[in-house]
Amino acid sequence: MWYDSPTSIQPSSNFFIGPLVGGFVVTDKGWRWTSWVPLMLIAVVYGFGGMMPETYPREILRRRARKAGVPHNLPKAQSGVTIGEMAHLTIVQPVVMLFVDPITFFSTLYVAFIFGTVFQWFIAVPPVLMMTYNFTLQQAGLAFIAAIGGAVLAAASSVLIERVAYPREVKKSGHKGIVDIEYRFLPAILGSIFITAALFWIGWTAKPSVRWASPVLGTGLFVWGNMMILV
Repeated sequence: MWYDSPTSIQPSSNFFIGPLVGGFVVTDKGWRWTSWVPLMLIAVVYGFGGMMPETYPREILRRRARKAGVPHNLPKAQSGVTIGEMAHLTIVQPVVMLFVDPITFFSTLYVAFIFGTVFQWFIAVPPVLMMTYNFTLQQAGLAFIAAIGGAVLAAASSVLIERVAYPREVKKSGHKGIVDIEYRFLPAILGSIFITAALFWIGWTAKPSVRWASPVLGTGLFVWGNMMILV
């Protein structure tokens, strides 16, 4: 059975590429390769990132000043200069805000719920497909193509909102071109609707009487909403 073998559970532990190719590499190489594949991808990403030029304006100016042998005379960084200042801004102040600022508390609680849900979802998808539709390990991995599609749609829709909705609000606002912070929640609001709909969709259609494509498409909608909230 699926719950007796680490080879059928381990592919769901990684996000998109791991589950997609996990069923195939597990069959030939063993379940440990579900970790080797993401490590290979991470190495490629780090290699690409290492060749990218510096884009942080303060660091660019500091490097130019060092090269010219002159002081940079930059204003104090908002993130702090000393260890104590940085600790206060990055650790103490956020913890205080968590308990005294309602929007910070509820946003944090909601994001924590979303993270917990998405990890449980990745664990649950392969067993559901295997037990309900008699999917093989490889077929269950291929079902994660819908998740990749959902992530792509999340990126596209977030960019669309950024390019269409925000400029309109900037023109309407009287804050010197700065949009009200509430409008930054537009992708999350839309994503929350997608997640709720997807959970009911998958929960009600993952049964033998309904074709397997229905819950698979529902997982795509779930990832679409989840990624929009995290963005």
